[in-house]
Amino acid sequence: SEAPELRPHLHPQALYSCLDFQWLGLWLQRNGHFPKPGRNLIKNGRGRAYFGPPRRLIRRIAGTEYWRSYEKTKAAALGFDTSSYSYDEHPNWGQVHDLNAYTLPRGVAGNAGLFANADGIVRLARWWCRPPETGAWHPRLPWDKASPDGTYGLGWKLGIPGLPETRDTWLFHSGFTGVCLAVDPVERRIWIFLTNRIHPEVRDVPMNTLRRQLFLDSFSP
Repeated sequence: SEAPELRPHLHPQALYSCLDFQWLGLWLQRNGHFPKPGRNLIKNGRGRAYFGPPRRLIRRIAGTEYWRSYEKTKAAALGFDTSSYSYDEHPNWGQVHDLNAYTLPRGVAGNAGLFANADGIVRLARWWCRPPETGAWHPRLPWDKASPDGTYGLGWKLGIPGLPETRDTWLFHSGFTGVCLAVDPVERRIWIFLTNRIHPEVRDVPMNTLRRQLFLDSFSP
């Protein structure tokens, strides 16, 4: 018998989900497409980008929080019994902090686990700034695949949070540690902010406000 035709249903509102990216990461691992631990994704130059960095680089990586207190508190607030969970009694270097990803195979996932320096991030971001290639790539592709409400594109948040005027020009991604990356594929501009708000403990820093002001300062006349 013929397989039924599947028609995707697009909800009018888009919500970010770590779980979706974790399923994507597991699928890539299962099918042999996920980068192997210890392999530098940057082929030459000073750039470094690893899933599971080698031990010789561990102490050059920013540490995580002590005790994973934030993650433990969040789990308890959701009603989980955390008495049997294994929480590190020390900070980690070179291991993903996100507890959801930490429990997955090899401690990496589609939503967390990449360790890179500024040069490595620039090299990865340049992929989105390539000149158009017929039939393979166009700088407006993330917008062409945008969610119905226009907040998310293909793999990116559209625009800098709090700056709606950037929604049609900038792609944005941020992480739990406070880091963020923004790319303007058409004008070929890259903006990177590296920080670590989780060491030695998770701090309640208004990251979106801070990022927004730094972004405006970076591109003010």
